[in-house]
This record gives sequence, structure tokens and C-alpha cells, in this order.
Amino acid sequence: MRDAAGHLLLPLTAVQILWINLVTDGLPALALALDQNPGVLRRPPRPKESPLLDGPSLRFVLLTGGVKAGLALGLLALLPLWVGVEAARSTTFHFMAVGQLFFAYAARHTELVPLPNPYLHGAVALGILAQLALGTWFPGLVEAVPLPPWLWGGVIALALLAWGLAEAVDRLVWRKEVLR
Repeated sequence: MRDAAGHLLLPLTAVQILWINLVTDGLPALALALDQNPGVLRRPPRPKESPLLDGPSLRFVLLTGGVKAGLALGLLALLPLWVGVEAARSTTFHFMAVGQLFFAYAARHTELVPLPNPYLHGAVALGILAQLALGTWFPGLVEAVPLPPWLWGGVIALALLAWGLAEAVDRLVWRKEVLR
């Protein structure tokens, strides 16, 4: 993307990345600390030589990250034709933030099934409300522009699509690992 003078624009600003890291990653991470996973303590510990991310976890991260990045790049490529560069960047920022909140659900699954976590539902709902409030009333705080309602609908729809695709990848990755 380029601005009116032809200068290359960053897809997300530093402030937007900080917001995503603190708010849309932080709230679900705190809630996930309260996850209950029956049977996890009956499993033997992993060998100390084992990598931080095992094969299925690495596949999940790469595939779902690629899906979400592809959707974001699609927004950045197509939206400037209809709404302009700044609105396209703002839409991409909101998609990345809301999508990250939804990804907390898919990321908590492994070959073990955790119990329901009402704190996670609250954290995701609070994060979405914070994102909507930021985008509606305080977009200048994150170097964004206000979006029309139809673009907000697109943000939510695309974030839900990314979540559905992440859940599908999650089931494929972990099912393959369990069947071995």
C-alpha cells in the first residue's frame, strides 16, 4: 500500500500492534490461565530435550497464522479500491484484533479436551467491546479512522470465518496426532 505521495505504508502501525498484543492477546491469556484440563497431570512429563512446540502445535500455529495473514493481506489488497488506504488499514487492524480474540478458542484444544471456561467467554466479549469502543469513539488513539457499520460487519464476518477455519485446522491437526 502506498499513500497519496507514493510512500510505502505499513499494514499496521506500532501502536496497533501494541494494542493487539496487550488487549486482544492479554485478556484471553489471563482467562486461559484458569483453564481446567482433566487428566493432564496423569500424563508423564515431556523429555527435557523435546522442543517447545511439538509437531502438531507447530503445524497448527503455521497453518492458522497463514490463514489469518492471507485474509488480512486480502483486505489490504482489495479494500483500498473501494474505501481508501486508511480505512483499509483500519479494517485490517480491527480484523486482526477481533480475529485474535476468537483464536483463543481454537488454540486451547490439544489431544485433551478442556472443560468449559466462562472466564474465556468474558474475556473475549470484553475484548470485542473494547475493540468496538476503540474503533467507534477513539480511533485516533491507535492511528485508525472510523469505519462505517458495513465494514464492521465485514470485520466480524471475516473474523468468524478465520475462527471457523482455525477450528477446522485444529481438528485435523490433533485428530491426526491422536490416531497415530
